[in-house]
Amino acid sequence: MEDDCMRKIRLFSLFLLVSIVCNADSYPVPGGTFNKALTGFLNPQDSARTKMWWFHGKFPSTKEGMTKDLEAFKRIGIGGIVFYDQVHGDQLPGTELAMSKEWWDNVYYVARETERLGLDFEFHVSNGFVAGGPWIKPEDAMKRLESIETVVSGGKQLELRLKVPENKYDFYRDIKVMAIPTEDVSNVQVKISSNTSQVNPEHLFEGQELCAIPAIKNESIYIRIDYSRAKVLRSITYIIGPSGKATTSATNVPAEPQETFVGTGYEVLPPCGELQWSEDGEVYHKVCDLKPLYRAHESYKKKTISFLPVKARFYRIKLSGWNGFDEGKALHLGGIVLSSDPMINEYEYKAGYISEYIEKTMASPAYTSSELIPSGKVLDITHCLGMDGVLRWNAPAGNWRILRLCMVPTGGKVKHGRPEMMGLECDKLSVRAATLQFNSYFKQILDSLDYHGINNLKGMAMDSHEAGAQNWTDDFLAAFKRLRGYDLTPYLPVMAGYVIDDIKTSENVLYDVRLTIADLIAERYYGTFDRLCRKHNVVFTAQATGNAQCIVAISIVAKSKVQKPQGEFWVMQPDGNYDIKESSSAAHLYGKPIASAEAFTDGDLTTMPSDLKNIADGAYAFGINEFVVCASVHQPREANAGDPGGRYYATYSRNNTWWEKSRDFWNYQARVSYVMRQGRSVADLCVYLGNNAPVRILTHRLPKIPAGYDFDVFSEDALLTRMELKEGKIVLPTGQCYSMMVLPRSGEISLDALRKIALLVKQGACVYGNRPTGSPCKKDIGKEDEYEALVHAMWDATGFYGNGRVFSGMTLSEALQKMCIAPDVDGTKLYFAHRETEDCDIYFLDNHTDRQISGQYVFKTKYKYAQLWDAVSGRRYNLPSDKGHVTLHFLSRESCFIVFSDHKENLEHKPSLQKQRVLDNDWTIYFDPRYKGKGTVYCRRLEYWNENEDPAIRYYSGTAVYRTSFEWNGDSTGVHLQIPSNNCVTEVYVNGQQAGTIWCSPWVLDISSYMKSGKNEFELHVTNSWNNRAIDDLGQDKNDRLIGKPELFVSESSILQDAGLQGEVLLRY
Repeated sequence: MEDDCMRKIRLFSLFLLVSIVCNADSYPVPGGTFNKALTGFLNPQDSARTKMWWFHGKFPSTKEGMTKDLEAFKRIGIGGIVFYDQVHGDQLPGTELAMSKEWWDNVYYVARETERLGLDFEFHVSNGFVAGGPWIKPEDAMKRLESIETVVSGGKQLELRLKVPENKYDFYRDIKVMAIPTEDVSNVQVKISSNTSQVNPEHLFEGQELCAIPAIKNESIYIRIDYSRAKVLRSITYIIGPSGKATTSATNVPAEPQETFVGTGYEVLPPCGELQWSEDGEVYHKVCDLKPLYRAHESYKKKTISFLPVKARFYRIKLSGWNGFDEGKALHLGGIVLSSDPMINEYEYKAGYISEYIEKTMASPAYTSSELIPSGKVLDITHCLGMDGVLRWNAPAGNWRILRLCMVPTGGKVKHGRPEMMGLECDKLSVRAATLQFNSYFKQILDSLDYHGINNLKGMAMDSHEAGAQNWTDDFLAAFKRLRGYDLTPYLPVMAGYVIDDIKTSENVLYDVRLTIADLIAERYYGTFDRLCRKHNVVFTAQATGNAQCIVAISIVAKSKVQKPQGEFWVMQPDGNYDIKESSSAAHLYGKPIASAEAFTDGDLTTMPSDLKNIADGAYAFGINEFVVCASVHQPREANAGDPGGRYYATYSRNNTWWEKSRDFWNYQARVSYVMRQGRSVADLCVYLGNNAPVRILTHRLPKIPAGYDFDVFSEDALLTRMELKEGKIVLPTGQCYSMMVLPRSGEISLDALRKIALLVKQGACVYGNRPTGSPCKKDIGKEDEYEALVHAMWDATGFYGNGRVFSGMTLSEALQKMCIAPDVDGTKLYFAHRETEDCDIYFLDNHTDRQISGQYVFKTKYKYAQLWDAVSGRRYNLPSDKGHVTLHFLSRESCFIVFSDHKENLEHKPSLQKQRVLDNDWTIYFDPRYKGKGTVYCRRLEYWNENEDPAIRYYSGTAVYRTSFEWNGDSTGVHLQIPSNNCVTEVYVNGQQAGTIWCSPWVLDISSYMKSGKNEFELHVTNSWNNRAIDDLGQDKNDRLIGKPELFVSESSILQDAGLQGEVLLRY
């Protein structure tokens, strides 16, 4: 055992030596220094302060209220605002109209006030979210390809008027008219019936209208189809009302790897029924399930299920057991089409009509070549369509399906804005449309401010895209050919779901379609906005594309196109999410110093700074170094709990109970954000997400990342353009390097990506992952020999390829051990982030648990000395270190920096506080009568207010003042006050002097400099939330309420929040 330990120590020392040499001689220096980091830690910098989305448009804005809001932001330590017209619910009468004189006067006023106060001033890209308005007409709006189909018999001259797409915008543009052979025939004689009079079965097969299918307890509804003679079917298409929550709308939160998707709010839904066949109309057999459509930010409702050919006269659709069936909820179904033609299974996802992660469970049936349509039989008959809409075509013999392929609006609209400025979302694949949006809104504001001599508008912000999918634009065919290298025209029928040539070719074409959509979103949408912002010298911050992946994008590539990539994290995600990991990864991969995040979204009346710190620490550990809070609604007046503009916007308001006592919380963020911007990130692993759009970090597809290792994620773009090998490491142009690459579990890798991986491995890289299964790109068809040769060379040999190694058939942990890649933080698991500067290593550590953690840790550092930086108090301590070995103690939810350097300073050690004394004298507590408080009460034991029987205490919200005194005759050096963990913010006064604020773990404050020998007087000003008062006010007469509309915040089912202090107050020393 001892020999094995010594061997590991030697290997670890060798690894460190190699790392140090590589960093010193081969890579660009990381930038930043110990002293620079220290400056921002000791003196929180305005440049690193958290910003606030500031919502307007719900109420009439007042200059008095705006000044009070802005001064309140400045007072507590907010660094800037994003002026954002966002409205939830009904707008109050008298609210100024957007772009009116009153609105413009408010904008100028805010700009001047932010300049006076030294607050950063930014504006959102649009009224509401995310980018559109009344200036966006259908031709510049989001578009999709629509196929209007007609089945005809050929062998004759045809002259027929083709149907046109129907939409409320009365807009379409013809793209192509294609003809493909079909087994379907026109004018089929079919009898359709149902077992219930509550359903008109024929309506289910007519048009695109949804019909309500009632949920009848313990009964199934049957729709019978009699073709009068045997008919072959290969697919069923239907439109269906969505339910549940789509994977693309469910946030990916940390969890164990698994085979199926896991995300916040996502549940696997049952089928809504099944298609069946019968030879005799009596005994039926299952053909396929009718899958549900999950609810997303999307209006498209069509779904196609493909299956191997079934031949029968009788078919029926059995409807039962759908989501909500047991609760009596109706199923909404319609537009049913049964077809003999082979179709691509769930092509609506694969062609980008709906954004969905492509899984192997969506694979199409293995049709035989005799069933399929060769591309040579796909006819482009566009020239046969006259200006009058009549097709004049000498059709070859046989049955033909005519596809009139048109570009139509998706109907995606701006959300939650001032009503008069609502409109269509701009085209996400068009430079022209993005430029129109910029010029019609943000540039108008920029130019108007400049005209009035105001030049402090520093940035443009963009919220998440939530307007659904888009798969077409005016020049999509030309853009596709430029990006993918071949003409899409012969394969256009695959976008209507039809298999051309073979399944692999058709699926690969659709892969290329999705990739083209993703590339154009990054290049033309985010890239255009970024270019325009740079041209006007403003910073572009964007959630490209957003936490809800409701458009086919590769988020990390989209984020690469903006100056500040932004993710988002919510109060309901206490353990973090991977959207922010993508933001930090994009910043690291593409050399961007700021990884931003929409922060603390959906806080409510119960939310306290201690809750927010826990969530913030998780975000810092995921690499975020800028917070922009969502959100504060403009408060035109003084009101208890304020005018929220929605339940979730009362937290970050000057009318909240704890607002004026929260400066330490905002200073904490400024300290941590500043330090987290120094140097560059350090991570051992780079995880390849593949390139099968839409692409993002999916929890269930990640490998199990061992404790102590950090990772970034990347797509094919960074692999091909940003990564090279130096000294056995995968290195970026910034100098950031990775010790091992992790490949996608699916095994789906393009030939270009495989070639680059092989090159890196041959040069000495370490790669972990399953054997690749093939390329999803059409251009790689016919290059299987080269592909297999590379796979064989890397995976079928001994695990060695050139100077590198390939690991598979084992866990990632085992692969790291085999390569002697030691953890960056070796010890009991902590959330962490590591930054390296020119002369120090900075580790942010977070005990993200409710238990204490103590033990020995080993850090991967070359530096001799260690310091502990406590960002809550702003204090530093010496930390004994031996070659990166340190002993650490964390209380629950406690965090800190550990900084290694060669700077030796004479700092104190962090006090161990081994001794304690209970403050067990009598207490008085004053509950302010102005807030329905009891006045002064006396107690010896401290208990939660909400457990008191007296309503004046039980429902009290606000600040209560605790007073006691005690004798102290010893040395006061190092004396700390510790209060029990609680849901409050506590200001501490000792002998009439404010000693500080206790607002989070470890619930301790150094009071030694305020103590004196003899009698000491204590005051604790303890502030809880408005929640308990709102619950009581809900049952009170309106004239007796402190909170005007408590129903905006709480309901009859809301529970009281623990308030005040319960337990012992201690002196520790």
